Formats: sequence, structure tokens, C-alpha cells
Amino acid sequence: MNSKILLILFFLIACYSAKSQNIENDSISYNLLKVLNSISDNGLMSGNVLVALDNEILFHHSFGLANYEWKIPNELDTKMEIGSISKQFTATLILKLNQEGLLELNKPIGQYLPELSSELGEKITSHQLLSHTSGLARRIWFGPEEQKINHTDSENIQQINSMDILFEPGSNFSYSNTGYYLLHLIAESVSGEKFEHLLENKLLKPARLNNTGLINQFSVIEHMASGYSISLGKPIQPEFRDISNIIGAGGMYSTTGDLFLWDQALRNYQIIDSIQTEKLFTENRNGYSYGWRVKNFSNDSNNPNRRLQHNGDGNGFSSNFTRYIESNFVVIILGNHDDINRSLILTYIIRTLNNQPVRAIKVIANKYYQKLIGENIDFEDIIKKLENDLDRKEAADNPNYMDFFQQGARLYRTGKVNDALNFFEFLTYLAPNHYLAYFALGQHYMQINDRENAKKFLLLSLERKPDDQNIKNLLKETEAHKK
Repeated sequence: MNSKILLILFFLIACYSAKSQNIENDSISYNLLKVLNSISDNGLMSGNVLVALDNEILFHHSFGLANYEWKIPNELDTKMEIGSISKQFTATLILKLNQEGLLELNKPIGQYLPELSSELGEKITSHQLLSHTSGLARRIWFGPEEQKINHTDSENIQQINSMDILFEPGSNFSYSNTGYYLLHLIAESVSGEKFEHLLENKLLKPARLNNTGLINQFSVIEHMASGYSISLGKPIQPEFRDISNIIGAGGMYSTTGDLFLWDQALRNYQIIDSIQTEKLFTENRNGYSYGWRVKNFSNDSNNPNRRLQHNGDGNGFSSNFTRYIESNFVVIILGNHDDINRSLILTYIIRTLNNQPVRAIKVIANKYYQKLIGENIDFEDIIKKLENDLDRKEAADNPNYMDFFQQGARLYRTGKVNDALNFFEFLTYLAPNHYLAYFALGQHYMQINDRENAKKFLLLSLERKPDDQNIKNLLKETEAHKK
């Protein structure tokens, strides 16, 4: 995103100040619906989208199916898993407990979790867990099969104690679901209540979020969408994992309407006071505050123009929550398959609201390769076929690296590990000098506990992008993970 985004405020204020406000809003809705329908028709959106300005909803619409088996359409009150958007609820709860005097953010967490090893408990603080500066690994290292099992908190802590920290706490940044898992245990420890009850009584009820909660694998949630993975252009069931192993870092569901109410509750200090809210929104390291990614578009420290944003990924769900604090502009995207193109949707919304043209959606070059791979054509034969194919120039000259990364990741999540690795290996042929294919190979070898190959490909990735901290952190994890 660039500075053109800032034009959105002026355009929308003009619409609101016009006498023909209803006509303007109808026009906005019509234009947004036209653009988003084109994205949905190309399989890049299934779910709900909400756009709001100055505490008023400009656009709220459903796309695609909540359940593919029964062809049930999504509706505005359809609930979706929100993945890492859950982190902002965990962060707000911790700040609420801090406001109530039940915990201190800069105290060693061993005071609240005595089961942690002294190496972790005496060095790490709640502030560092909230800001991803603790040095803890990205996730608790269980193998793919073990992720399907409900582990006890004691088992999870034992596993965390067996892993070395990546760096001295507070000295660097590394995104850590493990840290947010520990935060939920800290909340329970200092309050004497279960995390689910804390969420309900301290956050959800005061904000009137009647369609938001913690997912329980054994409960039936009314109006809950089914989540899907997309494999070779078709919806399939995602690989199962027990969501209880990531409480605090993920595991919640909500609706677009409820998340808009959540935006209002934070904006109006209904949950935490202004001092705590400022902590929630203040950048620490690497553009991250507490549960939010933060970017300030203003160079004037007295007049900030902050965007708070977070993606969420779950079992076949994909979401984005974007808030412009000073401009009071909100976009919420909740989708129920993992091929939702969130950045494209957000960009097209902003360009449409600014009366800027958007490109027609077309099948990208990677879909061409995907089709060939789906036909089980050997990679060597694909190269020969491309030499005589009319699509060769576009496909070969314009590979979409991130799309390859995402498609390979989806194959992995659906249990097609070898297909995923082949996808990344093919990308190294298309773009041998690009870091992302090697990073993807390294990441996925890590996830199947093949640390030797993980290290090999991560080093190749680092050669191509020497200053990338994510690659360096993952390399450290190849050494930190103890069997």
C-alpha cells in the first residue's frame, strides 16, 4: 500500500457531505459490489466483506457458499474462524487484567507460570510475549500427526521448555504463536478463571459481541460456515488440527458485524481505558504493537495517521481486519476457504472508493502451471510443452512468486506434502535467483521435522536475501528445536 490510500478519506468525506448522501452510498455499494463480484467469480473470495467510515457501514455483503456440500450461501451473520485476528482479543484481555492490577507487563512470566523452565520464566515478560520479542519459536513443535491431538497444557509447556529461545528476550522480533498461547495461560493463572469465561465476561459481553467466541471442537456453533482448502481450483476438506493447541494465538470465530462492533468498542474505550488502548496500538518492533501490525503514514508525530491490520488463517478460513484509526475507516474480510486474495480485495476496495480504475481479474500464469501439475505431467515434459504453447511467454516471464508459495502451502495443509514440495522445487526452476522458493522449501522441511534439508534450503534462501530476518530466525529454529 502507498500514499494514495490517504486519498480515501477526502473522497469519502466528500460523499458524506453531499446532500445526495443516499445516492452516493448507493453508488459506492454498486461499484464495490461490481468489483468484488468479479473477484468472487474468479474463485478468490467466498465469505463476507464490510466497509465502514465514521462509525457508519458503507458496504456489507456476502459472497459464495458457507457450505459447498449443501450449496448453502454465506449470509451476513455467518460465523467464520478468524485465526490470528484472535491475538488482538488476547492482547486486550491482558491489558484489561493489567488495568485491574492483576498482572504487570514487565514482570518475568515465571511468577505467573512456575511450570516454565527458569531459562524462560526468569527472562521473558508479558510485554515481550505481546510484542513477539520473547525469542520463543513460532509454534510449539509437534509433528503433523501430533497437531491433530489435544495436548494438555502441561504437555505443551513441557514441549516449550524443551526448545531453546532464538535470541535474548527483548533484543529482536520473531512472530510467535507460542508466546500468545502462554498469554492465555497467564490470564487464567492471575484470574483463577478459564480463558473462555474471561473472554466472554470481560470483552465479548461488554462489547455486545453475540456472534463471537472460542471454538470448541466438540460444540456445534449455529450459523458457522464450513472451511475449505482449494486444491487445483476445487474445494476440498482441510487437514484437521486440534485448535485447542493454539488458544490465545488463534481459535476464535466471529462475524463481520461483530468485528465492526469490536472496532467501535475499542474506539470508544468501552473495554480498556485510553492509556491501555494506546499501549495496544503503539508500535514496538518490526511494525507490531500488541496483537496488531501498525503502520503510520504521517511524518508528523503530533498528527499520526495509523493503519492497524492483521490477517487470520484457520482450518480452511482466511481473514483480514484493517482499521485506519485517525481516519475512522474500517475494512473487514472474512472468508471460508484458503484461497481468499485478501490483499487484492483490500486494494480493489480502496481504489474503487477513490474512483481509480481496477484491472479486470484474469486467470494468472500460475493457474496454467497448476493445471499441468494437476494432469500429472512430469516437470521435464512441462518445460518442453511450454516451448510450443501460446501461453508460454506470459507464464514463463511473469511467474507470481507469492502465489506459488501460497498454493504450495495449501497443498501441504491438505496433507499433500510431496506435491507441495514439488511445487516449490518447480518454482526454483522458474526463478532460480528468487529467495521465496528456497524459503518455502526450508519452512516445509522444518514442518516435517527434516532439519537437515530445512537448513540446506534456508541457507540458499539467505544467499538470495541476506538481510531477511524471517529467514535468519527460521535458521535458528533448525538448531533450537530439540527432539
